[in-house]
Amino acid sequence: MVSFFGRLTHLALIAASALAGNLFDSEVITTNTCTKPGATPTVVIIDADMDDIVALLYLFKEPTVNVTAVIVDGDGWAHLEEGLESVLRTVEFSGMTGRVQVGAGARYNMVNNATHGHVYQDSVPDDIICGRNDVDSVLHLRDQFLFRPRNLYNSSVPLEEGWKVLQKHLNSGSTQVLSTGTFTTLNLLRLNDATTFDKISNLVVMGGAVHAPGNLWSVPENKVAEFNIYLDPQAARDVFASSAAKKMKLVGLDVTDKYPIERSYLEDLAKATAKDAQFVSKLMDVTEHQCFPDRFFTTFHFWDPLAAGVMVDPSLVTFDTANMEVVANTPINKTVDGWTKINPAGAAITYARNITQDNADRFAAHLLKNLNSDCISRVPITKPAC
Repeated sequence: MVSFFGRLTHLALIAASALAGNLFDSEVITTNTCTKPGATPTVVIIDADMDDIVALLYLFKEPTVNVTAVIVDGDGWAHLEEGLESVLRTVEFSGMTGRVQVGAGARYNMVNNATHGHVYQDSVPDDIICGRNDVDSVLHLRDQFLFRPRNLYNSSVPLEEGWKVLQKHLNSGSTQVLSTGTFTTLNLLRLNDATTFDKISNLVVMGGAVHAPGNLWSVPENKVAEFNIYLDPQAARDVFASSAAKKMKLVGLDVTDKYPIERSYLEDLAKATAKDAQFVSKLMDVTEHQCFPDRFFTTFHFWDPLAAGVMVDPSLVTFDTANMEVVANTPINKTVDGWTKINPAGAAITYARNITQDNADRFAAHLLKNLNSDCISRVPITKPAC
């Protein structure tokens, strides 16, 4: 049950989002000319958290990447149907409708699939300020910025199951995969079609904490795990031990949390003219003042966008290789499950060990450049006079 104070805070978040205003005064025709010939076909698997949406906006304007499919797993930071709605609107906002297939990923992790329980998934609270219920609507901003309410999910044809979408696109040549959510869809493909799973050529993952401490603030007894791994450690354990290990680049808290977002960067975002950058600016403003007042600059990071950036330009980070495993106990052990643990008996995993300040700044500049690019045109629809 939400406390009276919690309801007031929740209402304050909704009010702050509404006051941010609309990006458009009318419907628009959107055309995306960002992708260049020879761009790498890529499948993106997300859980539709705020930074996942930022990563998508960045990639939809990246000339060297051709996103052919986005799969939303519902065992992370957004409920499945709401996460799909957010992504469908983001695809439309970016002029990618008809070019990007959206797949309905897993609703439950590997442990909960049979029981429909909440093991591990209960680490993402529903009712706190900026919890799962608020993330569902991108902090209530998707109605203001990603067109008027459309209910795209319920009005669209039934969406194909996530692992089958991944299967289809791997077989069609989209063999680069970016995963910024759980490992559930990846593991479901491995279990159902190992031959196609083996076709993954480059698997970039936002997840893990190899030498850095974990970030499970809602599971205080666990000091070692990162959320994306912890939310389905059994799936992560199995993918780490699979043929994908030698193709994986793990971009975890060792690099994503090294340098905080700076006030000057938010000011540059606020000055941007492209609608994509303006949306991210408003999202960061609500995140700072409603989700993390007084601690935004020490708490929030561009986790998923940085992983996307490393996929685009691996030279941003210094890589190392270590034998490791994902700890996943039966029965569960919340103190260590989800740990990306160095273990000589584990698979050799390539992971991002370090990023310099210069390269962090270089990525931040590239993120802003993409978000503020004019390669997406949005022309207002003129309605005939009555």
